[in-house]
Amino acid sequence: LATAALERADLASTLLNGLEGDDQVVVDPNLVARALANVISNAERHGAGLTELAVRRSGTFIEFAALDAGPGIDSSVLSRLFTPFERGGDKAGLGLGLSLVERIARAHGGHAFASPREGGGAIVGFRIPTLRGQADSTDA
Repeated sequence: LATAALERADLASTLLNGLEGDDQVVVDPNLVARALANVISNAERHGAGLTELAVRRSGTFIEFAALDAGPGIDSSVLSRLFTPFERGGDKAGLGLGLSLVERIARAHGGHAFASPREGGGAIVGFRIPTLRGQADSTDA
């Protein structure tokens, strides 16, 4: 899904820092493709370009994260970043892309996240539980 998302955005597959292993997630591929397109588009439009699309383990989650080269995320915007119709510093767009990412992540039992990147830029993405994580959460 991550490789296909980069191809659809006409970006090099070398931007993918992919996960190796046998972790599995159950997803709606169309929804996850939309979420990936939105975080990539956000990095391209607001973050001075995507520098990496990371797919990695984070506890019992698989994390999809777009790292960009932009000015970072202002702390005053961070708490509202995934709210519909909220827009970041440059006010471009309708403010729906990242709210959709949040909704897609929650529909899969996960959540979206954003943070400033050490050295500049931002990290914006979402986490979806692995099959192991889904089993753990239903056993509790």
